[in-house]
Amino acid sequence: MLFGLSLGVFFLAGFAALVYFATLDVAAQSRKSAVMPDEAEQCTACHGTRGVAAAPFPMLAGQSAEYLISAMTAYRSGERDVAAMAAAVKDLSDGQIERIAHYFAAQSGGVGR
Repeated sequence: MLFGLSLGVFFLAGFAALVYFATLDVAAQSRKSAVMPDEAEQCTACHGTRGVAAAPFPMLAGQSAEYLISAMTAYRSGERDVAAMAAAVKDLSDGQIERIAHYFAAQSGGVGR
């Protein structure tokens, strides 16, 4: 016991603080994802402004950010061989890829929405 409180109370308070701060990070990321980053402009010709594409182009809206980051990184490295995508992402930094991915992942009307 510390200060007359059990270890369980300290554990519970620490867990509550962790949940609170994790929620703040998600909310901040959501606000950042609401505005299309400049580097995503080139994506809109095929994938639509919000990532809701018409066939034959893949739907980006609602895809997980992790999947989109993985896919764009693979196009950039040549692991995925699609010339149009390789050209589109070849000069993007990791940070730009992350901003694009989070923007499209936050959009509704696409995958699973």
